Amino acid sequence: MDALQDKRYELEKRIIEVLLNSIENETLTLDQASEVTDFWLTKMEDLTSEEELSNFAKELSAKWPMFDRIALAEQSDTQKQEDVGVADNVVSLVKDGKLEEAIDLAKSQTN
Repeated sequence: MDALQDKRYELEKRIIEVLLNSIENETLTLDQASEVTDFWLTKMEDLTSEEELSNFAKELSAKWPMFDRIALAEQSDTQKQEDVGVADNVVSLVKDGKLEEAIDLAKSQTN
């Protein structure tokens, strides 16, 4: 399984957990659960990147606030990945002897 498939699987697992808990706690009717499921399955099949998965989580949360924690977790994961990418770029610039560029890039991410 590649990273995108893993992320998709984890997102789907969290959605199912929220749905089941909401039905069990009677904060979501079966009709509402069906609406969520239709939305989720229709949208999920077209997602081809981690950014799209994150955007989907935001959209799901906007329609059904019970998914707020999922959206926040996805946002956090996306930010962490961006931070790692910037750190990798800073290291590459330093290795290439481009210290000023490395410093500027690091500063741009901390302001």
